[in-house]
Amino acid sequence: MNWLDRIRPKGLTTSKTEKGNSVPEGLWKKCIKCQSPLYRPELERNLDVCPKCGYHMRIGARRRINIFLDEDGIREIGQDIEAIDRLKFKDVKKYTNNVVITGGEPLMWNMNPLTNELKLLGLKTHIETSGAYPLSGNWDWFCLSPKKNKLPIKEVYARADELKIIIHNNDDLRFAQEQAVNVSPDCKLYLQPEWSKREKMMPLIVDYVMKNPQWKVSLQTHKYLNIP
Repeated sequence: MNWLDRIRPKGLTTSKTEKGNSVPEGLWKKCIKCQSPLYRPELERNLDVCPKCGYHMRIGARRRINIFLDEDGIREIGQDIEAIDRLKFKDVKKYTNNVVITGGEPLMWNMNPLTNELKLLGLKTHIETSGAYPLSGNWDWFCLSPKKNKLPIKEVYARADELKIIIHNNDDLRFAQEQAVNVSPDCKLYLQPEWSKREKMMPLIVDYVMKNPQWKVSLQTHKYLNIP
């Protein structure tokens, strides 16, 4: 038996490194505050307080109870009790009636199952997409935000309720005009500054919108308000 087997607490598993050595998983834990590597058994003996900087680690409810109570004085009751909603409480109004699907590229997946379930709940479905992948889903509002390196497929242009172009540089205004001719006349047209270049691009966008009133300015309001 090697020294790791002798000191490793029961229940810890091992994994193989690239060189084939067995390394105990979960034997060490890094302190969130000072980043020191801590030997887990010693940390537990210290009641999950970092011995280097005194930082109190986050622990679960059962671990906290076990620390607080004497080991021979614990008698658990009510293990068969399940939570039920006796009040059947419902708020005066829903939090929202709209669900927005965005982030990454939603149309890389089949959106039909998700939007069908949302519709059964009486919710309106909105999407923001580059439009470069096959169209799926049942949408009440369709925001098309195309990318130069992978253009939308033809069927998506006709579906767009809103065309939003992210402006990184002057050439993106040319790209915006090219994309606008592909959507329907009723499609809303928006120009949005790329967040990291907003101060440089905003005067350019405003000037363009003043000269081309069919376009409007779009802002990432949540970022201005510091909302994650």
